[in-house]
Amino acid sequence: IKLGEEFAYTVDSWVKDGQVIPGEKGKTLLATQSGTYLARVIPTGGCLVESKAVTVNLISKPYGPLKNPIELNLNSTGKAILSPSQVFVTWPLADASLTVTLSKTEFSCVDLGEKEVTVTIKNQTGQTWTEKITLKVQDKEAPILIPKNFTLDYDVQKGPVELKLENFLSSFLDNCTISQITISKNTVNCEDLGKEFSVGIRAVDASGNVSEATAKLTVRRFESQPVSISGLSQFCQGEKGTLTLSSSATFEVIRWRRNGVEIPGQTGKILEVSESGKYHAVIRYAGGCLSESVDIEVKVNPLPSGEIKVDGNILRAPEGNFTYQWFRNGEKLNGSTNRVLTVDSMGDYSVELTSPAGCVARLKTVTLTVSGLGNNWVKKPKELILFPNPSSVTVQLLLPEDEILEISAIEVYSMDGKRVTEVISTVKVSESQAELGISSLPSGTYLVWILGDSQNSYLGKFVVLK
Repeated sequence: IKLGEEFAYTVDSWVKDGQVIPGEKGKTLLATQSGTYLARVIPTGGCLVESKAVTVNLISKPYGPLKNPIELNLNSTGKAILSPSQVFVTWPLADASLTVTLSKTEFSCVDLGEKEVTVTIKNQTGQTWTEKITLKVQDKEAPILIPKNFTLDYDVQKGPVELKLENFLSSFLDNCTISQITISKNTVNCEDLGKEFSVGIRAVDASGNVSEATAKLTVRRFESQPVSISGLSQFCQGEKGTLTLSSSATFEVIRWRRNGVEIPGQTGKILEVSESGKYHAVIRYAGGCLSESVDIEVKVNPLPSGEIKVDGNILRAPEGNFTYQWFRNGEKLNGSTNRVLTVDSMGDYSVELTSPAGCVARLKTVTLTVSGLGNNWVKKPKELILFPNPSSVTVQLLLPEDEILEISAIEVYSMDGKRVTEVISTVKVSESQAELGISSLPSGTYLVWILGDSQNSYLGKFVVLK
């Protein structure tokens, strides 16, 4: 019931069937019961007056109360159907002849939120009633996540790897829209090598529903182009070898090791070696990961050793798995490749030994004199002291141990075995010393031989320089 606006006034009270309705002072009154209604108003500056009375006859509705608001949840396909049975508090209706229609019955993701729906009720005589209800369309279905495990072959030469969602999800689904999917681990670096991780997956849809799943991440070491190490794996004692690291990837050397022990101060890509052992390097790639080269075993082969044994005019080199080459006065004796050499000329003899590993050593020279040719030495010759040496005019000859020198016992030979004693002059200086005049001798090396009593002999060598 609504009052008019003919003049300015205020409402004093509303009256129904002669009784004041408590608390009602508005210009509009909602009549909920049949009866006669009027309003008592006070015009501005005037006295209390009553409005015209209105008789209201309310007809009873042939249906019960409606639910308002109504919550409607979308199903897993993002659909929902609203039926009359969901609208009324009591269903079925007491009057089965009534027909109920809804202004909208099918809802989807685009309808999320509050919607107004009109409910129309009609009886058999055609009388119609309409009601308005508020419908709250909701999505309470969480996303569906199907995780999968992932094994990453981490290339240590390339550095950190960004993980992707598709690495850990076989599939995902939501009845409406997924607004966000995240994973708990996004990057793999060198520190993760050889480890396993649980990676959390979290999805949130447009309605705020959350799903979580877990996948396993395994990080395996992978080196696409490993650092190689090259160099001589064996060489001879006294020589040096080099080991070289190489790779198409950028790297730096952290340290070198020999037999597992760090070689101090060695951080270059080339290492000079002179000892046997297993060598490898620890390196770091540009991506930050450490790696190690494979081992390379270096063997330093020993040089042949020993001494020549003299038996008269027979020279014997040390036994062993060697090849032999003899030399006389520094010149190669062609064809003399046996361990034993029989000589027929005086001179300086040496032998070169070659091991199976190719290591070569020339043994200390022995001097064979005329006395030794064809005879066995009972005693090894003692060394003469000759000075100055080399010389061009005179040479002083001194016997060891203050022995008595006999001028007539002095013999001088060239290295080809020719006796040249008559060409030089000899002057005795003391009991054990003599001076040799050598100015008539051409440049070269000469042997001085003194054969004494009791198989004693003395041997020396001097050089004439002109």
